[in-house]
Amino acid sequence: MINTEWLFEHNISISEPKTGEINYKNIFKHIHDKGYKGVLGMEHGNSRKGKEGEQAVFEAYRYCDNF
Repeated sequence: MINTEWLFEHNISISEPKTGEINYKNIFKHIHDKGYKGVLGMEHGNSRKGKEGEQAVFEAYRYCDNF
């Protein structure tokens, strides 16, 4: 089991992947390489408002899932 709670407990503002200090792509790759093939859920805000913000989220997810 991978305990990732320590990665997030002190980060006050989390937006979509690629906008902060956490390298989600490496984390997801590591979890995948360990054999996990399920769905990972994430809770975060958007760094931009409206449709542009939603598009940024989709692009970030695609980037982080491409390893």
